[in-house]
Amino acid sequence: MSPFPAGCSGSPLAKIITGLLRTPDAPRPQTDTLTADIARLKKAHRTLRSQHAAEQREARATIAAYANHIQALSLRNAELEAENATLREALHHGGSVASLPVTP
Repeated sequence: MSPFPAGCSGSPLAKIITGLLRTPDAPRPQTDTLTADIARLKKAHRTLRSQHAAEQREARATIAAYANHIQALSLRNAELEAENATLREALHHGGSVASLPVTP
């Protein structure tokens, strides 16, 4: 009994396929090529995953450095605002603070 529909079983291609299906253990040159392709693709996939992981680690480190820098700048800004408020308070109370003229 042929695995093909009634009109296809007499074609040369159907005979070749039927022969291949009857002998699944027969060596096929495609198998070696496909196995090599699979191994190559798996290796490429591993490489890409490794590169992606390295890029993510680098991005996290950069983000952490920026966050630390922003925190340091924010603290310094708060210190300067406090110092500015102290100077303004001294200026309003007639302390020993000299006012500089504003130049446009």
